[in-house]
Amino acid sequence: MLQDKETFNDGLAKFLDASPTPFHAVSEMSNLLKDAGFSELSESDDWSLVVGGKHFVTRNESSLIAFIVFHSAYLNCIRAKGVLANPIPCSPLIAPPNSCTFAISNFKA
Repeated sequence: MLQDKETFNDGLAKFLDASPTPFHAVSEMSNLLKDAGFSELSESDDWSLVVGGKHFVTRNESSLIAFIVFHSAYLNCIRAKGVLANPIPCSPLIAPPNSCTFAISNFKA
C-alpha cells in the first residue's frame, strides 16, 4: 500500500519522536512489526520457518533484523535487502545470486 508524502512524513516524524535512542527505536519498530503481522523470534530458540512467514529478532534491545520468507530456497538462510544499524545509514547488501547473506544457525527442519 503506497502512502502519500504527507502521511509518510507524519508517520516518520512520529517514529523519530518516539525513538530518541536505539533502545526506543527497537521497541517502537517491534510494535510496528507486530501490528503488521510479524512474530518475534528468540536467538536462543530453534526456529521452524515456513514460506510466507514474517519474523523479527532483536539483540540487546538495541538492534533488530526483520525478514519475510518468500521462497523455500531461503528457509535456511536470509538474504537482506538492506541493513539498518546505528550510526551507519541504511545500505543495501550486495550478494551473488543464489547465495546466503546470513546463515541461520537456529533453523530446525
